[in-house]
Amino acid sequence: MKLLRLVALWTLVALAAAPEALAESIAREHLSLQLGDWTSVAELAYPAEGTPPFPTVVLIPGSGVADMDHTVVSPFEYGPEGPASLSSIFRDIAQRLAEQGFAVVRYNKRYVTGPNQADFNRFYLLTLDDFLDDARSVVETAKAHPLVDEDRLFLYGWSEGSTLAAALVAERDDVAGLILQAPVVFPWKDTFVYQTLQVGWPYLVSLVEDGAITGNSLFRGIGGDGGFVAKSIMSYLVDPSGYASGMIRVNPALDSDQDGRIALGSELTMASLLRLMDSAFQPGGYLWIYGPDAALPTVGDRLTVLQVPLLILQGGRDANVPPEGAKVLHASLTRLGHPDVTLRWYPELGHSLGETESVEKDNFQPIASEPLDDVVGWLKERAL
Repeated sequence: MKLLRLVALWTLVALAAAPEALAESIAREHLSLQLGDWTSVAELAYPAEGTPPFPTVVLIPGSGVADMDHTVVSPFEYGPEGPASLSSIFRDIAQRLAEQGFAVVRYNKRYVTGPNQADFNRFYLLTLDDFLDDARSVVETAKAHPLVDEDRLFLYGWSEGSTLAAALVAERDDVAGLILQAPVVFPWKDTFVYQTLQVGWPYLVSLVEDGAITGNSLFRGIGGDGGFVAKSIMSYLVDPSGYASGMIRVNPALDSDQDGRIALGSELTMASLLRLMDSAFQPGGYLWIYGPDAALPTVGDRLTVLQVPLLILQGGRDANVPPEGAKVLHASLTRLGHPDVTLRWYPELGHSLGETESVEKDNFQPIASEPLDDVVGWLKERAL
């Protein structure tokens, strides 16, 4: 799961040109998918040489407004041309797999049209069930394509997408294997508590001035070296009315004595921050789709039905999901006698499987070469 739904508005996608060598070895076909009432753009990448049909991987995205490349652009970092691009890992995965003999399907989520372009009003009314319906449509489209070997169809789910991929495996008997990157294993609320208390709170404490958070603290935090999730905690603390004027002030709703400071320990505690988060799960809140009445089961809730070959990829410095969930998932499936489950643990990688110094600095860095190599090797053993 890549992010708090509130900060998903800051997610952009940048489509970068492939190097010339890759362009020569990879062919691409534009696809149009009917996702509900929306025609979405997708792409099938496949080896330029080779004999079809090819073993195929469908990439299922995580949370937020994501196009097929799943490129994240920072709302906090800017270059000469605007917000800085952090990574485009679905593009990178598709290129590597297509080089190695696999076809790959990736798609724009429903109502997404391009870099930070979407029908936002409709997008933020979608539920996880809607995204699951869309993933079903993508899989059916892939299976019907003449370049796709329907007997060698694999699903790759990242973060929130891990729950969609697991749901598809639970209801289908035609999936050859499952790859889960940073799976959501523990209850949904536990995942957001982890983001808030284990990632955001330590970053927040580092900004304290004389026992309180001030407008200056928030300004330093926005420009500091924290990652996307670490900085997202400040969305609770910033005065939303200040955005229009360009002023960064503390949220007056948390500043009980209205002195322009939010004192830690009296005006703000871990408990009060969790109460704010709880309200976000209510109808109309930005986490409502993860509430008990709306969310899909997590991967941890589907242990008995995940009997296909399974590869789990997990960074030890993941800011979005508790990393230990991957170990719990692997151990639980092993105890249940799963015939083919593999865990790849990367101590120094984050949520995007990119290198990061710490959980607080996990910032959707570009995917490292090791997990890409591991995915290729695992797939080749089971499909080629």
